[in-house]
Amino acid sequence: GDAESVATLRQLTGAAAGGTGGAGGVSGMATGDSAAQRLAVAIDDVLATAGFEFDLNQQKRLLRIAAYAKGFMPTYDSHEFVARCKRIRALRALREADVGMLMTMHQLECIPIDRVARRLTEQHRYRLAFELCKALGGRQDVVVTAWCKAKMHSMLSAEGAVDGNGRPHDNEDPALAKQLDERINQTLLQIMTRAPGLNYIGIADEAQKCRRDHLFMKLLEQEPSVANRVDALKHYGFMEQALAQAVDSGDAGLVYNCLIHLSNLP
Repeated sequence: GDAESVATLRQLTGAAAGGTGGAGGVSGMATGDSAAQRLAVAIDDVLATAGFEFDLNQQKRLLRIAAYAKGFMPTYDSHEFVARCKRIRALRALREADVGMLMTMHQLECIPIDRVARRLTEQHRYRLAFELCKALGGRQDVVVTAWCKAKMHSMLSAEGAVDGNGRPHDNEDPALAKQLDERINQTLLQIMTRAPGLNYIGIADEAQKCRRDHLFMKLLEQEPSVANRVDALKHYGFMEQALAQAVDSGDAGLVYNCLIHLSNLP
């Protein structure tokens, strides 16, 4: 139990500290004897207990005890220790009252992180979902894509560029629309830089669905693949821009595909 593991840690770390030169003496203790094994098991037990503890102060106390004991055992797996602490911090964030996901450590370990992140994005908690994926190895790009799309819609709505149903207005001033698109683009760029391998085309598609041509073009500039950019431009009928980018790329195949596409247009 919790008390037994803590008592074991105190006993073993106390004995080690009284050895030859503090942590140096511990290194000698933790070289395969039974005391080292007992210390490792006790650290594991305290970390496991911290994961199931709902009281924040008690959880912090257990983590401090485990971290202190780890200092007496250089052979303890530091990567596993850090991974466990990350999972515990993630649980703590999910259990916050405003989030309301009272998960246990067992649930967090069994449920795919991407599923938990999707639940958070449905609650519009994109930053928390991103940090969760970053810490525990989830799909950061999926979260950032959803985050950018939601941010785009919220900024358009806040500026009155869409009606109550999310449909764009037909009488928007072109100059003001361009300025708004520039502001949205700058905001989205700050979010997009968080995740490598992002699906820029998917975010640009969302801009086109909102009939924001200038924003679509600006977002499309972030796509590293010329072929993907050309395909997106062709898909939405921007043939002049598609052909220009194909020519600039020097890819004869892209140019040929654009010309074939043009010849098939009515």
